[in-house]
Amino acid sequence: MIPGAFIARPTKKWSRHDGVRMGTVVITGAAGFVGFHTCVRLMALGHKVVGVDNLGPLFFPSLKHARLEALQKSADFVFHKLDLADHGVFEDLVAQVRPDVIIHLAAQTGVRYSAENPGIYVKNNVEAFTNVLQAARLNSVPRLLYASSSSVYGEGDGQRSEAERADQPVSFYAATKRANELMAYSYACQFGLPSVGMRFFTVYGPYGRPDMAVWTFTGQMLRGEPVSLYNNGQMQRDFTYVDDVVQGIVRLMEVPLTGALVVNVGSGRSEPLARLIEVLSKVTGSQPILNPMPMQAGDVSSTWSSCDRLFELTGHRTGISLDVGIPKFVDWFSKHPSIVDAVEAERVVQ
Repeated sequence: MIPGAFIARPTKKWSRHDGVRMGTVVITGAAGFVGFHTCVRLMALGHKVVGVDNLGPLFFPSLKHARLEALQKSADFVFHKLDLADHGVFEDLVAQVRPDVIIHLAAQTGVRYSAENPGIYVKNNVEAFTNVLQAARLNSVPRLLYASSSSVYGEGDGQRSEAERADQPVSFYAATKRANELMAYSYACQFGLPSVGMRFFTVYGPYGRPDMAVWTFTGQMLRGEPVSLYNNGQMQRDFTYVDDVVQGIVRLMEVPLTGALVVNVGSGRSEPLARLIEVLSKVTGSQPILNPMPMQAGDVSSTWSSCDRLFELTGHRTGISLDVGIPKFVDWFSKHPSIVDAVEAERVVQ
């Protein structure tokens, strides 16, 4: 199969494999962290995957290209470099591919950067999602799954459930993700487009995001550098291993669905940063040098998911602990020095 070529909708011989019917899936943000792992999983299950990404220069482009290079080794993957904010281009692609599902994982991420450059978040999170909704509606795509974020809950204590109001985001990034949920709801009401917004918590794992604590702390500890602890280390996160997230996505693809739904996808546990550092220290054999720092504007002190709705809908109970997930990440990190070095070089520039 020639990379960049359109693929036709295959003749349907539906069969079940791990609870998922095999067909054609369009995944936006395919060169992103969760997008990459979702592509890999769905191809392993027998799906044809059409990946879309703009390969933007922000936030560690070398890592995006490394993920894409790995994906393009499969004949079941076709890639299209598209900017979803360009009116009509994604709609044209969907019209030709005619997918069974769209999984929209492309987004501009990052809390602090959204305060400095809000226009980019409007373009890549709001305008782009409008075009995704239109493409799905006008081409009668059976269902849309899209990435939301735990950040929509804002500041608060205790487990966060989907029954709560989510109308006080403390960062502009969070506001754009909540806007996505409201936009999807309006399309369900007006046009009958079924959708699931997946509120991801703190996802980590191989090929993960270098701007998040697991990657950053691992590198700092292995290099003997001080570990930057924001909010003086008084932070708690719902660390969710990427395999748990992908399994949730796979199961949500087959949930009987009408209307618009939002679902937490997390570990169901809230761990203090001290616990993460303890596990990393054990796995890396490094004694951390701690550097307490003030809270970052727009960040929240604690995240903790209730995953009851995910379990009720899919039977999937997330449960990969830090003791299991961190060794997997550190092993990957240690075995890919060229990727890590390229990322760290970009971090200096950024």
